[in-house]
Amino acid sequence: MNQFVPYKAVDREKWGDSVTRADPAPLRRANPAPPLRRADPAPLRRADPAPLLRKSRENDDDEISISNCATSTVTIDARVTDMYDTISTSTYTDPENDALTFSMTSNPSDNYFSIGAGDGIIRAAIDMHTATTLAHKLTVSATDSYNTVSPAYVLYVEITNINTAPSIDGLPAKVFLPESAKAGDTIVVLSITDDGNLPLSPVCSATSTADNVKFTYDSNSDALVVKYDGAFDYETQSSYSITCTVSDGYLSSSGNDVLTLIITNVNEMPVFNKNQYFCVLDEGSLFFGLCDLRREL
Repeated sequence: MNQFVPYKAVDREKWGDSVTRADPAPLRRANPAPPLRRADPAPLRRADPAPLLRKSRENDDDEISISNCATSTVTIDARVTDMYDTISTSTYTDPENDALTFSMTSNPSDNYFSIGAGDGIIRAAIDMHTATTLAHKLTVSATDSYNTVSPAYVLYVEITNINTAPSIDGLPAKVFLPESAKAGDTIVVLSITDDGNLPLSPVCSATSTADNVKFTYDSNSDALVVKYDGAFDYETQSSYSITCTVSDGYLSSSGNDVLTLIITNVNEMPVFNKNQYFCVLDEGSLFFGLCDLRREL
């Protein structure tokens, strides 16, 4: 579409009608300037953090101290001291109130006791029914990573009413039993020694587990008895090795209590295998017709 361009009035009397309006020159849109390019931003670099101020040994000259209660000896009763029970609590001071780490050694080193690394509480590491050593020396130390307590705190622990392992008297032994023994017949009476504080559980087992069905333990008589009639047969097996142990639930006997059971032969009455026998004899001379029944015994 052409753009309208105004022009000046023309004196037609002077120039006549030959004067015409010139077409306007077409407008040309100038090319736009190239787009501006954003410069890449300079990468930001995180400044290195200021170094942490670490506590130095030079500015921690205050010593740690550990003190126990009125005495350095503790007595515990094995019958009433369970695992994790508190034995002693360490009382400590650190002027700067730093967090302390505790450690402990024991003589003898039987792991009866443990110490909380963060709280310094000494606890039973076992049920004291299983304890067999009476006296222990515990050496406790603590550190705040810069200072270590000096001297170390020493605690002596004495255990009373200690449990003793039950035992079976009279074994090892060799016992003879006839093959004709009946159910309930005594094989051997177990003589057990114990302090009497805890219930006992004797167990006897043969070398071959298949033989365990032939005998049983009678708690009323403390005896090993035959379990059923015909359990033993000399011709089949003439000896057994039986190991007996007894436990009070915490400690057990040595396990070396072995009973050797010897089955003796009994002269048994012969019997026929059948109620009736049939024998066919040919007619012949006197004393020559035979029917051998011994083969059927």
